[in-house]
Amino acid sequence: MFVEAGKYEIQRDGACIYYTYTPKTLCGEDFIKTDEELTLLLSKAHRNLGILEGMAKVVPNIDIIESILIKREALLSCQIDRNTATFEGIMQTSKKKSEEEKIVLNYVNAVMLEKSRIFENQVSNNLICDIYKIIINDENKGEASGFRKVQIFDIPGLAGTSMKMYNPTAPEDIEKAMEDLVSYINRDDDVDKIIKTALAYYQFITISPFKNENNKMGRILINILWQHYKILSKQLLCISRYIIQDKIGFADRVSTVRIIGDYKQWIKYFLKMIVYVAEETITTIENLMQLDKKDTAKIMVSGKIQKNQLKLFEYLKLIPIIDIKQTALNLNMSYNTMAKSIEDLQELGILKQSNNLMRNRYFVYKEYLDIIINENMLLIE
Repeated sequence: MFVEAGKYEIQRDGACIYYTYTPKTLCGEDFIKTDEELTLLLSKAHRNLGILEGMAKVVPNIDIIESILIKREALLSCQIDRNTATFEGIMQTSKKKSEEEKIVLNYVNAVMLEKSRIFENQVSNNLICDIYKIIINDENKGEASGFRKVQIFDIPGLAGTSMKMYNPTAPEDIEKAMEDLVSYINRDDDVDKIIKTALAYYQFITISPFKNENNKMGRILINILWQHYKILSKQLLCISRYIIQDKIGFADRVSTVRIIGDYKQWIKYFLKMIVYVAEETITTIENLMQLDKKDTAKIMVSGKIQKNQLKLFEYLKLIPIIDIKQTALNLNMSYNTMAKSIEDLQELGILKQSNNLMRNRYFVYKEYLDIIINENMLLIE
């Protein structure tokens, strides 16, 4: 049986006719009939997120791990939209950034704003707009801090065909739709908070309130809600890691809600995504802890002067791709002292030179980076 998940409205722009879609207001989860599969997935999601939250409270240097995972999520979130920046590119602090690398770093800055303000009492449209403004870095000029005033199209090449197909909510309906969404987010009710996050995420990307970057903002919204609902106190999940490997499946699940109102299949998909990426993150953190223990032991038993080496080693966890000059400046060491410390860590097999140049040499904490960006850790069924 089909359930109405929203309404199509015919729009006219001169001789051009098209439809826009406004999702119906979310109100509880009574319209979703649970079954055994959904219950099991929800239990697994809560379990994995609970393990992650436990790790967030006890793992040493979790803030450093969070920082590197935020950068990974930012990069992959941008790559979904065909950004060609690389992890190496955004991590090299002394290298001039390309425009695409700047876009990724805008995303990181937006997340840092969200982290600093998420403990406000309520999620608000002002917060969402402020985060968006940093993501686009004023590229939309007058519209940078607010909702769009123009229509955008799901498939631009088909705009104005008069086919009854999905296009994001009309500009004049956005304010009301977003007010309803934040009201739903902030409402104190009995809806499971993971399910509530799944529905709010769907609702946001269906409205698409901004001129661009709505999908990125939607993925940031997930992390906003994790912290707002006190599910995860640290931003450790890489949602984009899953989506980038299953773009078609993701789009199909979202479209199915819009076409036949099947929210349950979307919630199941979202839960599977959370279960998988949480498991991947748990494995990543465990591997990073094991590597840290192994490499710290290498330094401690090396018989070399340990103070500078340990200082550099701690820095590598935050910036795993370095050069001598900039790193010496950042750590307040002389060039020669830094060069010697890097050489020592090379001899221990911790650092590797990433190019064959004598000048402008870069050094990589390769084993650490391999754990962070390992493409084989997530296998979608």
